[in-house]
Amino acid sequence: MPARRVLVTGSAGAFAAEFRSFARDLYDLVLMDKVPTPGAPKALVADLADLPALQEAAAGCDAILHLGAAAWADSDFMTQVLPNNIVGTYNVFEAARLCGVKKVVFSSTVQVEAWQEGKLLTTDRPPINPNYYAASKIFGENLGSLYSRRHGLSVICLRFGWIVTERDLPRLRSTTRGLRIAVTIRDLNEIVRRALDVEGVPYAILPAYSKNAAQIRDLSPLKETLGYEPQD
Repeated sequence: MPARRVLVTGSAGAFAAEFRSFARDLYDLVLMDKVPTPGAPKALVADLADLPALQEAAAGCDAILHLGAAAWADSDFMTQVLPNNIVGTYNVFEAARLCGVKKVVFSSTVQVEAWQEGKLLTTDRPPINPNYYAASKIFGENLGSLYSRRHGLSVICLRFGWIVTERDLPRLRSTTRGLRIAVTIRDLNEIVRRALDVEGVPYAILPAYSKNAAQIRDLSPLKETLGYEPQD
């Protein structure tokens, strides 16, 4: 059965707002962020470093969509990356284990991928860590693998590209690199939905991009694992 009750961490973020609108009739969404979630007065306000709060939020959930993070390349390690992206991500997986949640969909990043001219980029190539944020996402991917193997959790890590809206398109079209790392809201919503719903996947790292990324990236795992091909 597809996931029905889904905890969304980082629910006050920009993409979370888009996904909430897209998925409001698909799932019973439990929302959590360290700041109030706009338009959601019942959303939980709690820190990812607070494991008991995460357990309370995860209780009775079928899946967790883990979007919460300090998401800037220049984020300070000790004050932002460590509590939010390291301790917080550990707490998400641990809350899932303790509460019997079956699946975690983890938002990773394009920043962990190094592209070389003339080589098709695949998710099984060694990741890079150009900053603390990217390093924390590599940690999250590896931690997900551990929880999948050790605790039987289904974990799907999505390497989000540059999330673009209509207002971003003029700037995007002016940069070749931008087109190669872009993912539209429509494509990303559908990728996340399918990651939440797919069954029988113990662990996977998948590209989360729109069509143009196929110039340098192997997007076939999306179709093989989730049955989806980017539309935009």
